[in-house]
Amino acid sequence: MSQDMGSEMEKIMNIKIKDVMRTQLTMVDAEENVEDAARKMANNKTSCSLVMDQGKVVGIITERDITRRLIANGKDPKKTKAREIMSAPIIAMNEDALLADGALIMAKNKIRRLAIINKENKLVGMVTASELSKALAYQMKLENVLFNALAREPPPPSKIYE
Repeated sequence: MSQDMGSEMEKIMNIKIKDVMRTQLTMVDAEENVEDAARKMANNKTSCSLVMDQGKVVGIITERDITRRLIANGKDPKKTKAREIMSAPIIAMNEDALLADGALIMAKNKIRRLAIINKENKLVGMVTASELSKALAYQMKLENVLFNALAREPPPPSKIYE
């Protein structure tokens, strides 16, 4: 294997979670009502919102939480606080972790959103199952291209000097 091919393969195999995370996050206060939280989610075109309490992430509200914990139970979105329907705790992974490890954590914990933190334990982003699957599919496509290139017989030399 050529050195260039080896370094390309290494890059593909070592894609980090920070390379695919989103950094624009929607946040709501834990005491905010769910109607306002849902409005923020709609305005930001996102399916979730992180729930904050005194500057710390304490949970997450998703469209599924709103459907199952609010609407299905007949709760009033103007009177129900974000804290009451959020999912908690948040599962997080370091931004330098490998993409494949993020997929394993999400599958093991049966979650669709993974918070991303830096070395100082500060929230820096999030990865959704959709974003992760697209990135993994792209990674697999690149791996296949490289493996196919390695498996082919090299073309004969143009000229042989003796």
